[in-house]
Amino acid sequence: MSPTTRDALTKGPILCEVVNPSDPYTLRCHDFRIACVAVLILGEGHYGCQEIGGKGRSSPIIWGWDEFLEEHNLDLNNLRFGADAIANVLDSILIGPPSTRKDIESMAARIPDDELEEWLGEYLERHRTSLNNIGEAAALLARKLRAHGREEGVAE
Repeated sequence: MSPTTRDALTKGPILCEVVNPSDPYTLRCHDFRIACVAVLILGEGHYGCQEIGGKGRSSPIIWGWDEFLEEHNLDLNNLRFGADAIANVLDSILIGPPSTRKDIESMAARIPDDELEEWLGEYLERHRTSLNNIGEAAALLARKLRAHGREEGVAE
């Protein structure tokens, strides 16, 4: 687990909920549009992204993604941000409702870097009630995006 991943968990000023039919998850980001793209890719269009507080922005869920992307000048084939930006959002995804996010972040802050990935995996398994393991899928997708970005030379 890199220090970048630890930063992703806590440093994004925008808190969002990953809207899905399974367990509650939240994420942190610096750019709401990047969070929406990350959630779109993660859920293959079936999840949404809802800002908590702030401007209260939200993405579509299932229908309306094409219009949303066009409205926000986003082209999935030619994004202006790299794989690392999306991976950072995915690394920030934690199981639990927004009301517990700060407590989880505080617990994670006390875990050494070399133990954080294992701790997060165990935390996910203890709190997951759904067979749909969104947290694990997000971590796997983040690793794939970073590896692909390195291969293509596009990671930020």
